[in-house]
Parts: sequence; structure tokens; C-alpha cells
Amino acid sequence: MDETREVAVADERSIGDVRNQVNKIQNLMKDLMKNGEHYGIIPGTGTKPTLLKAGAEKLCFAFRLAPEFEIKQTDLATGHREIQVITTLRNMATGAVVGQGLGSCSTMESKYRWRKLSRVCPKCGQEAIIKGKEDYGGGWVCFKKKGGCGTKFPDAAPEIIGQPEGRIENDDIADSYNTVLKMAKKRSIVDATITACAASDIFTQDVEDMVPNTVKDGAVDQSDYEPVIEKPKAADPLDATRNEIKAEIARFVALSGAEFEGVSYFTDDEKAFYKTKIAAVNEAARAEKDIAKGLEMKLREIKILNSAISEELDKRKGNTELSDAMRDALKDKTKQKELY
Repeated sequence: MDETREVAVADERSIGDVRNQVNKIQNLMKDLMKNGEHYGIIPGTGTKPTLLKAGAEKLCFAFRLAPEFEIKQTDLATGHREIQVITTLRNMATGAVVGQGLGSCSTMESKYRWRKLSRVCPKCGQEAIIKGKEDYGGGWVCFKKKGGCGTKFPDAAPEIIGQPEGRIENDDIADSYNTVLKMAKKRSIVDATITACAASDIFTQDVEDMVPNTVKDGAVDQSDYEPVIEKPKAADPLDATRNEIKAEIARFVALSGAEFEGVSYFTDDEKAFYKTKIAAVNEAARAEKDIAKGLEMKLREIKILNSAISEELDKRKGNTELSDAMRDALKDKTKQKELY
């Protein structure tokens, strides 16, 4: 800090004054500040919350602190840029300097320097290629939910596996200049606010406490040291159909395996026939290019089969003479054909 600058050095604060300031910050957090908007806990950094820009502005307003910004720009090789911002906080009533903070940001940080290169669909040109599920034949799919056309490609398709992927240098680095400036300013004002309010025991903002950016599965992590607000994952609209299929499969097992006094209502040949029907349904569903249509068809066919088995089971359960004959015949597999 410039030695000629006036620094607010009032009378020594009493223990009560310090306690009141801490209570004021805590009351602000409780009544006016929101977790995830004004502050938040970054996974992997302990339990102390990180102060965010919106929270810093709220504290500055509450303690009547006016920020002043001093910006220093350093141009680096290949068009990269580093911004350093010094934030000075002054008392709005007296104009005295209360505290300062320093923040910097550079386009050399991984989130700005790199961009993800994804595979492109040869048919529609969209970056929507994903690995297909083995349950549906594997291969590659131009995923419709990512804006793709739904086209499928085999595992060894050269037009897919021949494409490079992963991270590459961002050739539009100038697009990040303003973002880097805003980020340096944000880091600076947060640092200044924590210093001026003596709130380091309540909040953290140290770079060492932050989770570094990483590259996961070739994708650059674009998170910007903000707390990760865990949200429920969006439900797959096909999950409901899959759950219905599971329920119908369980019903099929119960129906086809129904017994009376330890004797099955259905012969081994009939059970084998029903299992063959289920296998055929599964194969037809896997052959369907549209996953949703395949699942709907599978559910429909299994329901039809279960209805037929249930109807036959009801007939056999309600026929006392047949039930008696069944128990005798099923004990001797050579008589099964005579019964049916």
C-alpha cells in the first residue's frame, strides 16, 4: 500500500466492538445472504465457506465501503494476457482507506487456454457422438439429446475413430479477455472485503484452498472456483419405461414359475417356450435403431405375453379336475404330453 495514503486507524476497538462486527456478519449470512449465491462450500476444501462476489458486495454495502480499482495488464506470448487488479476499500463517510485486496487472472489458466475437441457426426455435422450402450449393440451414436441426428455407427467405423479428440489450444483466446478481467476484479474485491471486515475466520478465498481446474475425460473443466451446488440429476425419460420392463420381467418369472403344492402349473417345455419368446423380444428391441421405440416395443410384447400366461394360469387354477391331473402328470414327465 502506498505510504502516503491515509489509512483509517480509529481508536482501538474494544472486545465488544469486535464481537458486534462478527455478529453483524453472521446475522447477514443468516438473514440476507444465501448459500450458493453469496457464499458456499467448495468440495474438497473443508467446511469453511468461500465468499463470492455477490456476498462481498453485500458486506461492502452493510459496512459502507466503497471500492476503487487499479488495473494492471500484462501481454504474454501468443496473444495471452494477464490481468492484476488492486481493490481499495474506503469508508463512504470519511473516505479513509479501510483495506485492500489483490486479484489476478490469466488466459493461461487451463479453463481459458484449452478447449475440448469432440467427435463430429459425418452425417449431420454436430458434435454429438457418444459411445453406444452394449445393451443396444454398442458402436457409436449421434445422440439426439445433444442435438444429433440419431445415426448409429459400428465400433470400428473409421469416420468416427479416425477423428482426433481431447483438449487443444484455444485459437479464439481473445474471446476470454473480458472474462479474465472480470474474474481478476472479482477475486480482488473478495480479497479486499475479507481483509477489511476481518472475516478470514468466517470466509476463505485463498487460491491454495481452491480446487484446481482439471481435464476430465478430455473435457476442460469450466468451473470457476465457484461452489458446486449439487442438484438432482435430471431423470432419463426412458427410466420409467425401463422400470416398467423390470416389473414385467419379475411378473413373468412369478407367473411362469407358479406352483401348486410344490408342482408347477407349466411344463418344462412350456417354460422353455416362454423363455424363447422373451429372448426374441429382447433381440428385436436391440435391433431397433431408436432406443425409445425399442424399449416401448419390448414393454408392449412382454405385457402381451404375461397376459396370455396369466389367462392360462387362471384357467388351470380354476379347473380342479385339471389341477389334479396336472399334479399327477407333472410328477411323471413322460405323461406331460398326454396332459397337454
